[in-house]
Amino acid sequence: MKKVWLLFGLILLVSGCSSEYNLKVESDKISENMDIVIEKSMIEMNQAVGNVVDSDDQLSPFIFGDISPFASGNDTYQKTVTEDDNYYYVNLKYDFSPSQYGESRAIQGCFENHEYVENSKFYEIKLSGSFYCLYSDSLAIRLNTPNVVEENNADQIDGDTYIWTIDKSNVQNTDISIKILKKTKWQQYLVYGIIGALILVCGIAIFVFMKIFTNKENRNKI
Repeated sequence: MKKVWLLFGLILLVSGCSSEYNLKVESDKISENMDIVIEKSMIEMNQAVGNVVDSDDQLSPFIFGDISPFASGNDTYQKTVTEDDNYYYVNLKYDFSPSQYGESRAIQGCFENHEYVENSKFYEIKLSGSFYCLYSDSLAIRLNTPNVVEENNADQIDGDTYIWTIDKSNVQNTDISIKILKKTKWQQYLVYGIIGALILVCGIAIFVFMKIFTNKENRNKI
C-alpha cells in the first residue's frame, strides 16, 4: 500500500520548480487535471520489452503504464505524453461523479486527514495535517467552480478560482477547507432577482391599495 501512495505522490513531481493540481467543481461532476514533468534521468528503464513495467519501478508507469485515479479499481486517467531531450511531460485527466471524489487517490494518498461530504445541496472538502506529496519547491492547488462558494479558507482568490499553496513552511500542517453549493452563481442571482421582483410587486400593490383606500375614505368624509 505504501508503494501505491508513493507512486501517486510522484505525479506532483516537478524537479526544482512549482507544480499544480487543478480541480474543477461543477454541479454534476468534479474534474482533475494534472500536468506532470519527469526528468528522463530519473527513470529507471527496467522494461523487459515494449511497455512492460517492472513492479518496483515507481516512475515508468506514468510514461508507459495505466494510472488509476482510485486506490483500487479498473478506471484509468486519460493520459497524454510528450517529451523533449530531457523531460517527459504527462497530462492526466479524469472526471469524477459527485459521489466518487472521496475515493480519489489524490486526497486519500497525499493528506494525513481528508474529509469529503457530498449531498443534494453541497460539496465540502476538508484536508489537513501532513502533506505527503511535496516533491517540488511548492505545490499550488487550484480549485475552479462556477458555483456558489459558501465557505473557504483559500490563500488567494482569483475570480472563480480558489488557490492554496503548500511549501516547506506548511507541509506538516496543511489546512484546506471549502464548501461549495450545488447551484451556480447565475442561479443564485436569478433567485435573488425573482425575490427582489416579488418584493417590488408586493410593495407596489400595497402602495396602490393604500392609495385607493385613502381616496375612498376621503370621498366618504365629503
